[in-house]
Amino acid sequence: MIRETILPFKLETTEQKITSHAGLTLVAEFVHAFNDKSVEAFRCVALRRPYQCSLDAAAEQEAEGERYFAIATDLDCDAPDVIRRYNARGEAEVNIGEHKNGYGAAYAPCGEFEANAVWFGLCGIAYNLGVFFKEFGVERDWKSFHAVTLRWRIYNTAGKLVRHAGQVILKITGGAEKLQMFERARYRLYKFYAMA
Repeated sequence: MIRETILPFKLETTEQKITSHAGLTLVAEFVHAFNDKSVEAFRCVALRRPYQCSLDAAAEQEAEGERYFAIATDLDCDAPDVIRRYNARGEAEVNIGEHKNGYGAAYAPCGEFEANAVWFGLCGIAYNLGVFFKEFGVERDWKSFHAVTLRWRIYNTAGKLVRHAGQVILKITGGAEKLQMFERARYRLYKFYAMA
């Protein structure tokens, strides 16, 4: 069974010459079997993609033509869905890296098992709170920021709580823009709390 699929895209007419840099990805799928009868045949999804443009002109000249990829799979979905799922694996790797590098889970702080277990548990709680805050507390364009960026822009903001005339007031540095950002975050988190 050989079937060729082209990922969905919008068709338009153009006067430009279509080259490998036009961005067209071709997809084909086939069943691959080894000569060894004890090994079961499996499905492959093959892609032909153009090289992406580089800022370095010398590297771009070396990268003429297309790149070919093969994905061995046992999924029952069609080829474009297999490619989407395969490409989504990078998101999990980014999340693991964020947990390790952004929240201190890259190393064990001491030689005692119980203390390290507590440390990694706290790192997990901090990571989950950071994800929660990015999802519900910050503006849409801040959702892609890593923990280091959030730490420099939000968490490291100097402030102090002051009690005056029966009220508790948070004083922060950073001017009116920073104060408005904190007020919007507080309002979003309050709305989430009110819904729960």
